[in-house]
Amino acid sequence: MAYVISDGCISCGTCASGCPVGAISQGDSQFEIDKDACLSCGACESICDAVFSIEDKAVVNEAEVAANEAGVKEAADSCPVSAIIVE
Repeated sequence: MAYVISDGCISCGTCASGCPVGAISQGDSQFEIDKDACLSCGACESICDAVFSIEDKAVVNEAEVAANEAGVKEAADSCPVSAIIVE
C-alpha cells in the first residue's frame, strides 16, 4: 500500500516526526513521502489528516465505468493526488 500527502498539507512536520524511518521530508511546497524508504506502516496516516493510503492499482468494472463516464471523469479531474487516470 502506498501513502501520499494531499494538497491539504500545512507543512507542520508532524507526519515527518512520526515516521520511524525518516521517509518524509519537506518538499518544494509541502512534505513528501519517499516511496522507496517508506515501510507502509501507517504511522503518518494515524497522526495527520493530510496523509492517506492508496492502493497501487485498482480493479474496475469496465462496463460500470462506461455507463458512468462523466462521473468517472469528474472524479479523476477532482482527485487531489491524481490517483485516478482515465485512459
